[in-house]
Amino acid sequence: MAKLIFFLAVQILLLAVVSSTGDDGENFARTIDRKLLGLHKKEKLTHFKVYWHDILSGPNPTSIMIQPPVKNTSYFGAISMIDNALTARVPMNSTVLGQAQGFYAGAAQKELGFLMAMNFAFKTGKYNGSTITILGRNTALSEVREMPIVGGSGLFRFARGYVEARTKWINLKNGDATVEYSCTLKHEAKRCRDELQCNIVVIQRSQAKVGFPTKDAVKECALPTEPELASEKNKTGR
Repeated sequence: MAKLIFFLAVQILLLAVVSSTGDDGENFARTIDRKLLGLHKKEKLTHFKVYWHDILSGPNPTSIMIQPPVKNTSYFGAISMIDNALTARVPMNSTVLGQAQGFYAGAAQKELGFLMAMNFAFKTGKYNGSTITILGRNTALSEVREMPIVGGSGLFRFARGYVEARTKWINLKNGDATVEYSCTLKHEAKRCRDELQCNIVVIQRSQAKVGFPTKDAVKECALPTEPELASEKNKTGR
């Protein structure tokens, strides 16, 4: 009986200690081993291009203005929500790799400048469900606009890098546009990344301490053609 009372007393004391340490709100975070998340492995530097289709016209627009501009003379203050297709080539009928989902907002009074906040949600092969997140400034009339990649998920977990946006086509009457997004990012090297149907270059860290990666450190992933994709679908029945 005495042992039982002692055991219960110890349990109550431990519960009291745990409760008291959680009440101050300062000990909610803890340090964990990097290996649990695969961060002890080498990172990879990945590059790919996708084509972003911003469609404002027609019966099924992919870009909808949800907040009009403050003045009619500029886009400042306007907000547009998007669900734009990402394709492997400039034409809209080329292979769809995923969707760009988010919004852009007029954030400049004296120029056409946007705040871009969007996820590239991929839907192809092993990349199905993986995302990268872009957050940055886009001066739409500039030839090249650079924006940071601030994160990712799935096969792009712990991603960081940048994109370069180049307008490939625009309809000045209705505002429809196609923009090339050239994406360069570092991310954890967890699995093979050869199934994204776009121009991918995977660069592993070289042994050199200073300078650019050597030729041996660069692998070019071949981009399947449309006939090859069709042939593969016929073989698998998918």
